[in-house]
Amino acid sequence: MVVTVRKKWWLALAAAWPITYLFLLLFPLRWLASLGYPIPAPGPRDRVWTATVLTLHGGTIVLAWAILMFCLVYLLRGVQLGALQKAMWCVLLIAAPIITTPVFVWLHVQTADGDGGVRARRAAEQRDEADER
Repeated sequence: MVVTVRKKWWLALAAAWPITYLFLLLFPLRWLASLGYPIPAPGPRDRVWTATVLTLHGGTIVLAWAILMFCLVYLLRGVQLGALQKAMWCVLLIAAPIITTPVFVWLHVQTADGDGGVRARRAAEQRDEADER
């Protein structure tokens, strides 16, 4: 599975968004509520606030599921790992996706060659040929 450099960066940003959203919006709102500050409830005068939060929340949920599905497909089809490592990553991605998807994207998608490792194999072959001489 070949992913271009531009798509890798967009994927890294998309994978980091759910945890960023969690820390920047949901945790502060919960903390403010625990201090006694009122959180705007859905109502006629708070429609913009409600629409914004619901849109962000719904979009984040859809994005998190899409990134999780991409990671699972990429893991099962594109990554050169052993069966035990693939099983471990599958369990981790399913059990704690909000934390493990950015880690998986960085370790296995972002740092992978865009040509499926062809450049790395050619460089290794050239080093081996140079060592033989």
